[in-house]
Amino acid sequence: MSSAPTCPSPRASTNADFEASVEAAAAACGGDMREAVWELLLRNAWLEREVDRLAGAVSCGYVRRHPATTS
Repeated sequence: MSSAPTCPSPRASTNADFEASVEAAAAACGGDMREAVWELLLRNAWLEREVDRLAGAVSCGYVRRHPATTS
């Protein structure tokens, strides 16, 4: 596959920003949209695995609890 594409900010909010992101992904893959989709799917799968791995590494040791109120 090709080298990692450089993409605009993931916080892109306008159609123009999304269009630019699509063009950048296609250009990074030599204009091959199928390869661009493939690369994006691979990177998304990697990010999902990272989220799972990091979520498992987070300590849940301290949980804020409010003292029980007595009436």
